[in-house]
This record gives sequence, structure tokens and C-alpha cells, in this order.
Amino acid sequence: PFFSMAFASFAGRILSRRLETIQRVADAVQAGDTGVRVRLQGNDEAAHLGRQFNAMLDGLASDREALAESEKRFRLLVENSPLPMLVTSLPPTASILLMNRQFTEVFGYTLNEVKDIESWWPRAYPDPAYRAEVQARWATAFDEMQRTGADHIKPVQARVRCRDGSERVVDTGMSLTSSGTLVVFSDLTEIEAHRHN
Repeated sequence: PFFSMAFASFAGRILSRRLETIQRVADAVQAGDTGVRVRLQGNDEAAHLGRQFNAMLDGLASDREALAESEKRFRLLVENSPLPMLVTSLPPTASILLMNRQFTEVFGYTLNEVKDIESWWPRAYPDPAYRAEVQARWATAFDEMQRTGADHIKPVQARVRCRDGSERVVDTGMSLTSSGTLVVFSDLTEIEAHRHN
């Protein structure tokens, strides 16, 4: 019995130390070091657990790389789009996370001037009565999107005041993403001018 108890105690200490190795890796991952891995030889439960833990970390790393690559492609598409585009956080704050070059070329505003949707409204629609009208149309389109379960709103047409004081007739559409919105502007100024002429 003595030897059995001594062996069990010894085996328990070894298993405890091996589990502590896994715990140290888990602590390092939690602290932000996602490159660490469990290094345990053998075929006992601790080694098996370590291999499962490593497989989980490898899977997460692969998912992160795929997500980063996808975000990079999305950013390039937005930045090089021939249409003015904004990427925002989710409403109601809707902070502008990305403003493409075409947006600044068409409307004249920069990200320093328009940091969120709240700062866009008075610049784009300086007349309070007209602004309220456009906001009401947006609210209706947003409610319709939520009611139907769609991930985009029907484009809202309005006259937008540019930074230089000129006005452009614009169709504005919005699509929801998992983390925010993509807002796309179609400039109809020339089409509308031809139609009226």
C-alpha cells in the first residue's frame, strides 16, 4: 500500500505539472500571445489535451488570417470604387470608419470634417426643414428594411450640399454588414439635369 500511495502521489505531481504547462499556455493566449503552443511529449491525458488545445489555437489562427485577408480585400474594393462610399459602425452612432477617395472628390468632405452620421446631416442638408424631410425618408426606409428582414435599404434620393456650396442629386443606399454598414452614393446630377431639360 505504501508503494502504491507513493506512486500515485508521484504520478499525481507529474500530471499536475503537465497540466500547469497547459495552463501557462492558456494564460499567455489570454494575455494576447497567440503564437504559443503546448509542448508535451507522450500519450497520457495531459499530452492529448495539449494536442487538442494546439489544434484549437491553429484553427483560430487560420480563421484570423482568413478574416484579415477578407477585410483587406473589402477595404481595397471600397477605396478603389468609382462610387463614393462610406463604411460606418452600426447605428445609432454610425461612426465613419472608412471614407473612400471618390467620396471626397465628389462631395469635398474629408474624414476630419465628417466623423459620423450626425456630423454629415447638417453639412449635406443645411436647410433644417429639408434635412428633417430626408431624415424621415431614411427612417421609413430603415423601418422597412427591419420589417422585411432585408440586409439593405431601398436607395433614398436627395439633394446633397457639397463642401464648395454646389448641390448634387444623389441616390444613397445602405447595406448592413456583421459589424457595421456600407453606404453607397450614386450621383444622378447629370441624369436629372438632362431629364429636366
